[in-house]
Amino acid sequence: MTDDHSLRILGVDGSTGRVLEPVSEAEARNWVEQSLRPRPPRYGVATSDLGSAGWGVVLPEGADATVRDALGPLLDHRRQQAGDLYQELTYLRGDDAGTFRSRLRASFGRVDVHQVPWYLLLVGDPEEIPHGFELDLDVPHAIGRLAFDEIDDLAAYAERVVATERRSRPRPPKAAVFAPTHPDDPPTQRCTKFLAEPLRALLDRRLACTDLIGRDATRKGLLELIGNAPDLLVTAGHATVFGADAGWQRQRQGALVCADWPGPRQCDDGIPASHTLAGEDLPAGSLPGGIAMLFGCHTVGTPHYDVFDSVTKTRALTHRPFVSALAQRLLGRDGGAMAVIGHVGRTFEASFVWRDVPQIGPFEDTLLALMDGCRLGEALDGFGQRFADLAATWMRSRIDSPSAAPDSLDLWRAYQDAHSWSLIGDPAVRLPAVVAGG
Repeated sequence: MTDDHSLRILGVDGSTGRVLEPVSEAEARNWVEQSLRPRPPRYGVATSDLGSAGWGVVLPEGADATVRDALGPLLDHRRQQAGDLYQELTYLRGDDAGTFRSRLRASFGRVDVHQVPWYLLLVGDPEEIPHGFELDLDVPHAIGRLAFDEIDDLAAYAERVVATERRSRPRPPKAAVFAPTHPDDPPTQRCTKFLAEPLRALLDRRLACTDLIGRDATRKGLLELIGNAPDLLVTAGHATVFGADAGWQRQRQGALVCADWPGPRQCDDGIPASHTLAGEDLPAGSLPGGIAMLFGCHTVGTPHYDVFDSVTKTRALTHRPFVSALAQRLLGRDGGAMAVIGHVGRTFEASFVWRDVPQIGPFEDTLLALMDGCRLGEALDGFGQRFADLAATWMRSRIDSPSAAPDSLDLWRAYQDAHSWSLIGDPAVRLPAVVAGG
């Protein structure tokens, strides 16, 4: 390979304190993805207007009636906004994205919102509605998910979104960037250089932005940053990754690693909880009405099987797939956020740099779109366009170079990473301090 930077992963084994090993070329060859993301809905659809783009909720077959009841305020609110383009849909066990869309008589290519709304909110954990279904359906649609262990968290989220969108917020929004680095740790140093610092500069030009970058990005500092209630929180760096048999995997998978951690050469016995921030560490009411973008491994969820083993399915990452406790806490009754964006599975440097050339356009476009008042699902579409471009180019390289030359594998790593972004929350929410009235 020409270089191995894009092989590096932004995650640390929480049990050993070692940075995750880069993905090998042999692993990279084992997984083939063939889906492409077309551009959003058909010509003439205004994606900022739910009355034009539509909004729907997808519940698993046999969902308890209390689930819909808990969502009632949000469903009524979205029905008023979407009108005739509002739908309530059912996920049947075993559906893949293609089967689901075919059953609804949806056409391929750009979404016809009269068949299926563009904005879709999946409600259920990844055992009820699999991660793979979510990520593939996000190819043509703007997808979000809600999954909580307690029904009260679902009800609290629904009520908060409605109340936030109906409340006037005339003040300008506030942003915060958190990006720790660690000694002897090139991945976080490059993440800061190529991603965090440029994003901080972008936000500084548009609104009030506070940052903790490098060795100043401590756990105490992060808690203080969150305590200042930013409307937009961006984090970039390592997150903890635990094996399936770790008793605390469910609670601390995807916890944010702070600068307190002395780095991979100084810690062979795992990462102390005091060096990370997990869901259970957050104060009540964190990020009231805000949106969090958490760049790191497993920050929003863990699939059952590693994506590199999706064919043979022999390498289980967890006994049961789940949405991260960090995302749940931010959105649930003890939180205050409107949405969390992050990764399902591992995160690669290929997300933001290509052979030492920054590739952060989708990040910048998402932040700019949010600051301009776009809905979150619309603001994230740059990641989908990057995925489509990478996928088409990678597939062509496979046809032209069956032996999978280095260029082909580099492309594969980058587009796979683009595919694993996931949104926890309603994809139709906006940055509330920018646009009042929903």
